Amino acid sequence: MKHLSLSLAIMLVAGTLVSQDTDKSIFSIHLGSFVEIHADDFADARSLGFMYSESYSDHLTEVFLGEFKNKTEAERILQQAQLLGFNDAYINERTLKAGEDATVIQLGVEIASEKIHWGQYTAAQPLSVVLLGEQVRVVTGPFPSEEATIKQLEKLQKKGFANAFMRSVHSLRLHPISEFEAPGLFNPEPEPLVVENPTPAPVISIPEPDFSEALTEEAVAVELSPPPVQAIPENYVPEFTARSGANTQLALPEIRMDIKRTSALKLQSALKLDEYYGGSLDGIYGQLTSGALQEYFNNDAQWKKIQILKDYLPTERISLKDALENAIDMILTDPSMAEQKLEGFDHPLAKGYLAYLFHTNKNDLEKVNDLMNAANKVAYQKNNPPIDISVDYNYKKLEQLLGHLALMHASHLEVAAPCWLFQRHPDEARSAFQKVSDYRVEPCDPFMDWEMLATLKLVAMELDPAPQKGKATEIDLASIRSKLFINPKPLTTREQKHMLKWYEELWAGFDAWLTKDPLHQKLASPLKISFFQSQVLLEDYYLDKGFSYAEAKPLAITVLKTIVNDHLKTYKS
Repeated sequence: MKHLSLSLAIMLVAGTLVSQDTDKSIFSIHLGSFVEIHADDFADARSLGFMYSESYSDHLTEVFLGEFKNKTEAERILQQAQLLGFNDAYINERTLKAGEDATVIQLGVEIASEKIHWGQYTAAQPLSVVLLGEQVRVVTGPFPSEEATIKQLEKLQKKGFANAFMRSVHSLRLHPISEFEAPGLFNPEPEPLVVENPTPAPVISIPEPDFSEALTEEAVAVELSPPPVQAIPENYVPEFTARSGANTQLALPEIRMDIKRTSALKLQSALKLDEYYGGSLDGIYGQLTSGALQEYFNNDAQWKKIQILKDYLPTERISLKDALENAIDMILTDPSMAEQKLEGFDHPLAKGYLAYLFHTNKNDLEKVNDLMNAANKVAYQKNNPPIDISVDYNYKKLEQLLGHLALMHASHLEVAAPCWLFQRHPDEARSAFQKVSDYRVEPCDPFMDWEMLATLKLVAMELDPAPQKGKATEIDLASIRSKLFINPKPLTTREQKHMLKWYEELWAGFDAWLTKDPLHQKLASPLKISFFQSQVLLEDYYLDKGFSYAEAKPLAITVLKTIVNDHLKTYKS
């Protein structure tokens, strides 16, 4: 045995390279979910740690920051990330299970806060990193077997990676390097690292860091146990549920008279054309504009006719009830019956809302975890999963549960999210759903209760050559408005440009049509007055919510588009 071959010795030693971090938790910062990502957009946050991306579909990319050995350190970095503008960032916890190790070759160690010269590693791609705090361990792999790893290691050493060595890491700790992490530095088709008849190279075993101090049962209990959950009372009645036909009366915002805006300018122009407004076209909604508008309401014959017609419109909310959606609604009014009904559905969201019920009413964490992890494993079978479904997650915190419910809703658009969820948990639900790109909400916005928006809808229908829209179409549009009411967020630059372009094309086309169709010209004034006054009100609503005017304007236009676009699209230029 003294002359045991070096190759066999390497194989025996390599076989002992088992990851030391199984059955423990790792923490990272989830910065957000993005349709498009550019490395430059995250430059300010690079000093906080290494950033990496995970793409789960063609439309959504998650961006994460670092890996930290305990939650306290992660919370410190989270606060700094939020100060940099990542307001929706949160701590992402993953549990490392045994039996999921990967064999890789470590090439070097870098510092996260310093510039990494990726060019020195191009000959070894594909590349990944293993993170811990400031350390960025650059590796290549994983490889299917230890023998294959040894062959690759020998090839790499010939290419100049003299200090490369084999190691075993948990697969969840491997983060592949893409254009986001190292833009423009890698060839699209790297040379495969395959060598025949290699001379075996030595293997160095480096143990994984000790996480035990951060992850004792006492530490976990202190750091991760949530405050006691208040059960939903049996007699709890939500402020509004669209499916039950009830709705809230949303107060009109106070109109700001100290800002110059397009909506006020266009309103003034429409009033001036009808000789109700005699002031300057300054775009400031002042007393002259307000007085002219009131005079128009009191004296314009066409406007008065429309108000009479409006009284004959149906007031009942449009709804196409789904049995699962009804069962979800019953969580509030009859939890026991909701539990029975949800158990009868073979649907991941049924399991998800059962988990929610057990979390909020029964505080049964074991049942919650079983239900949610079972739901995760069937929710994304036909799609690219947005989370690692091989991992069992801990749902001690309601935020984690709601975050994964939001992901399920994004993957199952046939089931609308209930409005009561956003009312009962306003901060947690909004944060969870703002991280997903697409989901449906039940129709529940009170915008259409505003007299001005209801009038706008009626005038648009009068101008529509084919006004009978399908019920499903109306529900989809109402769902969009509901999202803009209960969970608004600033539009992306691309979305803003799209909305402003639609806005300009609508009015350019409509004004061109006016010269050709004298028969319907009498409706032009009510349409413009109701549209631009509605725009002013919606802008002030979003300004009251803390949005800037640059953000409020496209949000208001988006709401208006859901009301008039289907009726007026034939008039667009």
